[in-house]
Amino acid sequence: RFKPFTNFFLQPYADGLIGLKRPYTRTQYVQLFDEGEEDLIEAYPELNDNTFSAGLGAGVQARLTSWPDLLLDARCTYLMGGSARYLVRMDDPPAVFDDPIEVFEERITATTTLQFQIGLTLQFGL
Repeated sequence: RFKPFTNFFLQPYADGLIGLKRPYTRTQYVQLFDEGEEDLIEAYPELNDNTFSAGLGAGVQARLTSWPDLLLDARCTYLMGGSARYLVRMDDPPAVFDDPIEVFEERITATTTLQFQIGLTLQFGL
């Protein structure tokens, strides 16, 4: 993170990001009750994948209080990601199947994301 020193209540910054993404598909078998509650019987991952990710972000922090330093943080992040496999429901699923997972098919797509975030930052030190 590059955050230049400003003696102003607005503090801009820029981020460089690198890492991994791990999308997964999980199957859950639940028992439904008349009251609308459900009881988890079994859960296990059907498919998972790993992909590399890198990107840039920029934001601005607005000082709300001076001690402790409480800042309102608004940022935008663009992460380029590789391709990953995941399961989606078929457009035309079979009428008869032995296992519910048979109505899903595997797809591969890029994991590029654009994220907008608003939050609070508690800053210690100078």
